[in-house]
Amino acid sequence: MMMTYPAFVYAATQAGGEFLVYFPDWGGRSIQATTLTAALATAQQVLVQRLQRRLQQRQSLPQSTPVACLSLVRDNPFKCCVDFQYAQQSSFVTSISVSVHSRLTTIPIHQTA
Repeated sequence: MMMTYPAFVYAATQAGGEFLVYFPDWGGRSIQATTLTAALATAQQVLVQRLQRRLQQRQSLPQSTPVACLSLVRDNPFKCCVDFQYAQQSSFVTSISVSVHSRLTTIPIHQTA
């Protein structure tokens, strides 16, 4: 079963330099790095740990649709939406892939198996 877990990426300044990955259901906490790739890689690792913890505690995993996420992006050129798609098997996350969406364009970034 593949599910989508939404997040947002912000450039900390208009000139670039730092990126923030923000997960809406993490209570306002974000992951920060100097490059987009580093921010997404760190966010991916943290997300896998959080999903594993939820599964081990027999909690449901969050779901969302990319369309709802994308509609929030159009008015801000320095913000894009990230979908972490993950596959669940029993109580383990078996794979996770990352796509970045900006103005209805999807760019696959990284996938683990």
